[in-house]
Amino acid sequence: MPFDEVFHPQLNSFPVSNAKAPQSDAATPAEPADGPLGLRVAVAILLMQSVALATLALTEFIKIGTSNPDNPGYAAIIGLMIALACFAAVKCALSLINRAAWAASLGLMLQLCILPVSWFMTTGEGGPLTKTSGVVIGAVAVVCAGLLVSKSTTRALRR
Repeated sequence: MPFDEVFHPQLNSFPVSNAKAPQSDAATPAEPADGPLGLRVAVAILLMQSVALATLALTEFIKIGTSNPDNPGYAAIIGLMIALACFAAVKCALSLINRAAWAASLGLMLQLCILPVSWFMTTGEGGPLTKTSGVVIGAVAVVCAGLLVSKSTTRALRR
């Protein structure tokens, strides 16, 4: 219920006469119930990133169990950190669906954490597939970060 309706109910009562009812603003389109397009795309990107992180964490844990790593404790910590990032991405996406304003900053932080990984994939000693993947991952992270700080997303999260 809007603020004016709660504290000023007389503003919404109109006399039953020939007076015209207030017109809605037909020039401004109504926002979809599930949020602006930028917010929906950012949520979709976060959910895709969480699927990729879950796959990477599962792969890391399978490698620990099937091979004999030089330092299994280090490999387990890496796997747990990846799983934690996956959980954070899922929590952020679900919170953005529910319009929690704090989730935009968590999503932005996750995207900023992806950028150094992308940079080292692109400039490292890997093959062409690794370098191309680094560019794509970095571009997606920049797009998602931009969508999270866009005007329409911040306006939708303020409500």
